[in-house]
Amino acid sequence: MRNTKRYQSQNITFANQLPACTPNGCTDQTGPERDQSFCIQDVEQGSLPDCYFMAALASVAWADPNRLGVFATGYKFKRDMVATTLPDKKVATYNGSPCYARIGPRGFIWPLLYERAYAVWRGCGNPCTSMNCIVGGAGMQALEDITGYTKSPVIQPGTWTAATIPNNNGFASVPAVAWTTNGDPGNKIPADHTFSYLGHYPAINPAYVVLRNPHGRLAPEPSTNVTRSDTTWYSRAPCPINFKNDKDGIFALAVQTFKSKFAGIGYVRK
Repeated sequence: MRNTKRYQSQNITFANQLPACTPNGCTDQTGPERDQSFCIQDVEQGSLPDCYFMAALASVAWADPNRLGVFATGYKFKRDMVATTLPDKKVATYNGSPCYARIGPRGFIWPLLYERAYAVWRGCGNPCTSMNCIVGGAGMQALEDITGYTKSPVIQPGTWTAATIPNNNGFASVPAVAWTTNGDPGNKIPADHTFSYLGHYPAINPAYVVLRNPHGRLAPEPSTNVTRSDTTWYSRAPCPINFKNDKDGIFALAVQTFKSKFAGIGYVRK
């Protein structure tokens, strides 16, 4: 769980972040075909405190995008994600702007549809009016809900090694999340917040773990222990990772800082 108030208490502000709003209904959103591709940068948490879900959704897009599937085939949460929610392209808006998840830099709307579908599946009733039923939660559970895969035991960050999360040359090969404690970890790392875990860098004798804040373009990066030494870490189209880009929420954090500031890590696999 994560909320704007706690961010403000750390003197971290988000330019361009819309205030919480009361939707006046669901409206059609335009954009590229929602089943064309899935990119981690598409996922941007908005004013709703559902970082656990948005981070999990971004992790699936990163490590196992095929699990999200083509919307027309009806891939769903565990058994049956709400069939009537995803195809209609409607999201909760106020004065024309999305109320909850934001539309990312590529203009894709699939994260907004998944968030709304998850709210329906969790019993919100009418997510065009409220999504309170998905406020707060556990990233590991969200990973299981999205994929239907089996959760790993919770892993203590202090025990992290290069082999802790299944990976391919340093890139996480399974959807994984990491989360902080409810105290203030410091270094601009928000408390009580869930991040996508992307892998480690470099692959040999690793010095950093790579994470993503689900606030995406609106997210501040830690003020220390961030590598900018190499331009590109992962160039798989359409989602290249450039450490010099500080507008996508992705950063590489020194392992020792990760171990001291984070409370848990976990993943799901078939």
